[in-house]
Amino acid sequence: MDYMDFAIETYDTDHTGWKARITRLDGNPIKTFPGGREHTFLETLIYEKPEDAISEAKILIDSGGLT
Repeated sequence: MDYMDFAIETYDTDHTGWKARITRLDGNPIKTFPGGREHTFLETLIYEKPEDAISEAKILIDSGGLT
């Protein structure tokens, strides 16, 4: 799913739960603040349901710490 300037994808972690992977829609690295470190992608913690992983990803994006 697209959310703001990011793409959020969920995946099953070998039947132990679900994670969401966050990437930028334009393919550029994600910068995290403070520090300005660059990442190709970011992942959430493991959740029982994919909807919960998506919710965490949206919170990370909404927090303003990613550009």
